[in-house]
Amino acid sequence: MADFTAKGHLITADVANAVQPALRLSAALKDTPRTDAEGTVMAAVRAIEHCNTWIAPTGGLRWYTFIDQYLTDGYTLTVFARRVVFDVFAAVRQYRPDHTPGASTPPELAVIEADILLDGGWGTRIDSPKTIAHVATLRGVYADHWLARRLAESDEILTSPATISTAFDEERRRVDARVNRLTRSRNAAIHGGTLSKEACATIADLAAVLAQDALNTSIWARVTGRPPEAYAISRADEHRQRIANLKNGGDLANLFTLTP
Repeated sequence: MADFTAKGHLITADVANAVQPALRLSAALKDTPRTDAEGTVMAAVRAIEHCNTWIAPTGGLRWYTFIDQYLTDGYTLTVFARRVVFDVFAAVRQYRPDHTPGASTPPELAVIEADILLDGGWGTRIDSPKTIAHVATLRGVYADHWLARRLAESDEILTSPATISTAFDEERRRVDARVNRLTRSRNAAIHGGTLSKEACATIADLAAVLAQDALNTSIWARVTGRPPEAYAISRADEHRQRIANLKNGGDLANLFTLTP
């Protein structure tokens, strides 16, 4: 609960009691080893089922409808945002464009590192929105490195509203396909069927992220004193607006937060 109080929220005894079920589900999800794909999927399914009951206006939407309405857009944004941040961080801190003995480090890397890293006393933190501006430069710096391909793909996606729109639509189709696979695993689980280890391995990461997002929504609704349905709808609307802004030529910072 320290995270909530650190952000200025008063945690009363009633609030603390109200969030305990979600916190227990979150702990169970986090305590499941990611090497245990089946266990991760089961823990995620359990969490999403509970959140569906807490959040959905009718006391529980159909499984796919709940995920589609409240979680998928946020996940799709996260996929793109994390990719940009990971690629830029990898280029600045984890790799060098030339590992030949005696090769000099391009001065651009130090400039970019100084711009995107934050000194908060809690280890290395990144000012995520600032990473966007450096993708094109790093693409050139790493032209002869294997990382160049990922940087080039990210750079080309961010080139125009049209390329962003196409990339988001393609990613949404991939996410939908994985959610359908997760739905089949969920149906097998609740009806006593056998889970496919192979299928679980391909969706465990998705399931964990969706479940934690749903749990966070439930928890923050209680902490901020808003009805879970209203809070979830406002978050989903914000995600949809951010995607619309990106597709219509809005600030690329919408990858991370709602920006006009």
